[in-house]
Amino acid sequence: MAVTIARWLFGLLMLFEALNFVRILRLTVVYTWFGLIITVLAIWLTMELTHRRRPHRPVAWFLALIAVAADAAGDIFKLYDIIPHYDKYMHFSISGVGVIVVTLMTWRYRPVLMARDYLLSLTSIVAVGALYELEEFWESAFFHTNRWGGGSDSMTDMTANMAGALLAFGIVWFATRPRTPTLLPPAGRTLQPSATSRRPAPDGGPAGPS
Repeated sequence: MAVTIARWLFGLLMLFEALNFVRILRLTVVYTWFGLIITVLAIWLTMELTHRRRPHRPVAWFLALIAVAADAAGDIFKLYDIIPHYDKYMHFSISGVGVIVVTLMTWRYRPVLMARDYLLSLTSIVAVGALYELEEFWESAFFHTNRWGGGSDSMTDMTANMAGALLAFGIVWFATRPRTPTLLPPAGRTLQPSATSRRPAPDGGPAGPS
């Protein structure tokens, strides 16, 4: 039920942005409706495609929804202009949320996370942040919009992305790492002594473990 609600909210946000993009609604934004649509569509499709393989926890869906809603609110309510460095706060927080969401996706079907799982969550979000900067550049170049703020702005955006991702990386590692050595067998299984680990009993009775 919770996942269904999150999907509906994604769809409603997407519809609202599309109606403004085609000028049926005529609200103005700081940057562009096209950029907002690309952001929502990319995150929504990613959640849907990965959910088909392994259903996500509802918290992962709502964290992703909050991230895109905060970005849209910054554009629609002019928070990018009103609040100093709101853009950097968004890059920092959305990258952090992204690392948490990717970790939750992995943790759903791998109870004990490996080092590669943590690195995957970090590197994938940093890579997405770099692709987002490229999208801003190409949108500005082809459609003459104000999405791209120049090379210096892109570098500070990516620095904020990295900082948020690293902070979330530390949080999820601390929260999900095994608290005890994982030497015990999985639940429902018992360790069986091997043939080489058994020794004959001194009185000729049944062999016992060595």
